[in-house]
Amino acid sequence: MATKVIIPATGQKESRGTIGMWFKKQGETVKKGEILCTVETEKASVEIEAPCSGLLKRILCPRDTEVSVGDCIAIIGEVDEDITAEERQVRKEKKWICLRGLADQKSEKTEAARMGISHAAAQEKQKEEEV
Repeated sequence: MATKVIIPATGQKESRGTIGMWFKKQGETVKKGEILCTVETEKASVEIEAPCSGLLKRILCPRDTEVSVGDCIAIIGEVDEDITAEERQVRKEKKWICLRGLADQKSEKTEAARMGISHAAAQEKQKEEEV
């Protein structure tokens, strides 16, 4: 069964951060407790560990993406496992998450198309969140 990698509450008052470096690539095998990436906050750098062993099937939030506590940033599953349902659920809950922090508008449009939403809708949702 696929497992979502969720940004945990750190005990700090901060609820947002930015994805720093990914230490694993999509498609690589990971072990429970292994560091997948870092999340940079104003006060600290937090290491995000794999909640289970398996294959890093999908990285949903690339480097420099702004994330909040509770956001799903990746999905871990078995080699032959279909994660379409889990990915669809995550994207339905927060379709715009992957658009934050992308370097240019062409990248944003490409990611929005891959996610099955309009670029304008993604930008509008992002503006709502910033308010």
